[in-house]
Amino acid sequence: YVACVSARRDEIAPGELVEYWNNTYSRYYQRNDPIFEIDPSLVGFLSGRLCYIGELQISESLRGQFSAAKLASNLGLLAQAICLNKWKPDFIYAFIREDKRFLARQFGFCRLIPNARTWLVEVSNRSSSEILAASSAREAIACLTAYSQQRTETKCHGATISAIDRQKEA
Repeated sequence: YVACVSARRDEIAPGELVEYWNNTYSRYYQRNDPIFEIDPSLVGFLSGRLCYIGELQISESLRGQFSAAKLASNLGLLAQAICLNKWKPDFIYAFIREDKRFLARQFGFCRLIPNARTWLVEVSNRSSSEILAASSAREAIACLTAYSQQRTETKCHGATISAIDRQKEA
């Protein structure tokens, strides 16, 4: 493979995020007990139609090259565009390792939430230091629009969203 990414759509009722994530991860890691706690502020934050983007991988032979970073960024943005078009989510989110947090902005995520979840058990390839990266659909569309118009990444956060709000009000 050269690169890959996955996406999943879920419908989460308000207040059901903790139960949903515990059920999902318990099945994935084959555990019957709760395996992590989440920051209580997230309970009301993420709900509705959610798209999770994960498992972004770049071939080891390409890692560390500038082209690999650009490929990863473009693949993450493309995954978001496909999710927005196909599933019309309210939010798109991912978990990003702390040491790769700089990638969150390159992937077009507007909100970064450290310590979103604390693992209660040790699981492979997961850490409590992962950052929840998220964007509302409106934020994601604004960022994708800015990127497609060859703007810098900082212009898609805030200013572009405000411009869209003004257009809607007119």
